[in-house]
Amino acid sequence: SAQTFPITLGGTPSTTALTRLEESYMLDFVRNVLQRRLLEALRFELGSIYTVGAAVNFSISDPFRNEPTQGGKGLLTIELSCRPGQQTSIHSRVAEEMRKLCSEGPTPQEVANTIQAHRREHETALRRNSFWVSSLSRGYTAARYRGDIQYTYLETLKMRRHLYKTVDANKMKRSFAKFVGNLSRSSTVVLLPQQKGILGWLTLGGIGVVGASLTTMLLYRRKLK
Repeated sequence: SAQTFPITLGGTPSTTALTRLEESYMLDFVRNVLQRRLLEALRFELGSIYTVGAAVNFSISDPFRNEPTQGGKGLLTIELSCRPGQQTSIHSRVAEEMRKLCSEGPTPQEVANTIQAHRREHETALRRNSFWVSSLSRGYTAARYRGDIQYTYLETLKMRRHLYKTVDANKMKRSFAKFVGNLSRSSTVVLLPQQKGILGWLTLGGIGVVGASLTTMLLYRRKLK
């Protein structure tokens, strides 16, 4: 199943290029904390899921190509797989955990784990050419680019390091409330298995393979004759 929540980055009269950059990092921290919290609650506590993940998508409206006051609209998506019949209880638990994160915030340990994981991923990415290609190309197309790509990249790096040192549970709580504080604005899609349909397709596929094999054998025999 997939649950999606609309999110907005920037888009206020007071938004600047730097505040929007900060928001983008905070949104990624929110995604990371949420994914870890749901994994702990749904898999290790309830044992009710196979997989769970959280992702952010701005493919429709890239916020970094617009001016900060225009903002960008995207989606936060939670995808999970579970046994049929458990969707309702699992979605209720997802909503419960999200409400807790908005009202209480994550624990200091959750914040520390997220920052550590984010820092480690960045250190690993620095060794890959794909990271530099992506970072520099996005820097050239960013609205805050003013003709100096090195300055644009260093500005990004400075913000990242600043947040690593200053992000705490209270700041994360405010970010959760900002991005996913209204849980009523969401949509849910559930895919259910249809065994009969699958078996039917497998049967037809098997018949097709056998039929093709017999046809090939007959043609081969005729050719030999």
